[in-house]
Amino acid sequence: MSLVLGQADHFVSRISEGIRPALASLNMETFANHWHIAFASMLACFLITAVSERVSPQLFPKAFQSMKGFQKTNWHIHVVSLVHSIVSLVLSYPLINHPELTKDPIGVYWPHFGNVTAISTGYFLWDIYVCLRYIRQTGIGFFLHGFIACFVSLISFRPFINMYGPMFIMVELSTPFLNIHWFMDKLKMTGSMAQLINGVFLLGTYFLARLLYAPYLAYCVFSTFYQYWGEFPAYLGYIYVVQIMTLVILNFVWFNKMVKTLRSRFESPTPKKMI
Repeated sequence: MSLVLGQADHFVSRISEGIRPALASLNMETFANHWHIAFASMLACFLITAVSERVSPQLFPKAFQSMKGFQKTNWHIHVVSLVHSIVSLVLSYPLINHPELTKDPIGVYWPHFGNVTAISTGYFLWDIYVCLRYIRQTGIGFFLHGFIACFVSLISFRPFINMYGPMFIMVELSTPFLNIHWFMDKLKMTGSMAQLINGVFLLGTYFLARLLYAPYLAYCVFSTFYQYWGEFPAYLGYIYVVQIMTLVILNFVWFNKMVKTLRSRFESPTPKKMI
């Protein structure tokens, strides 16, 4: 076993050194230390999808019998999303305001957080693939979210703005509840007390994390840019600002849709008028 691990480590090291010059030309040399984790994370997403395709229909046969077309694929997408959101939140929360990340607001690099970021990078690469493959079903909004998130995670390997990395991951706090809400719909639990309780947590975490915390983080990042302007390429700051504002706007658009959807789940049907 040790021999196999040693050979695998040697293989990874050779590839890392091989791609380092190209990454250095893109000012992303540190990604050479983490590419294998991003790749493994992406493969894990495909593996989880494959496992869900085999296991989920056996665990929930009635639900899957009623699904048609893309609905089954969407189930597996939500499974991967749920797993990634929990893993990334658990790994990132202890790193908020960590001394290793607050040394330099702009250019700090910490290998441990690089590994955490690489996990999300792999997921977002998988997410981009899924959104492109099913663009008609998922829509352009989800593709933009995945593309921007992937770009931000990749650009952190310059390194750039890593101090805020764990904080931005916390914006995904509502994602587990969103996935659970979707699963409940497919499991014929629409309008149940369990879905109501989950809906309260969903709206609460979404409002706090995406509508309050995310704009606050955007303000903090913009303030940091203003303070340290000139210490990084201007185009990078402009791109970052546009992407953050796009995500903030998408959060408000999706919240409006979410509220309408949740209200429809629990509103009593309008009584018919007596003639």
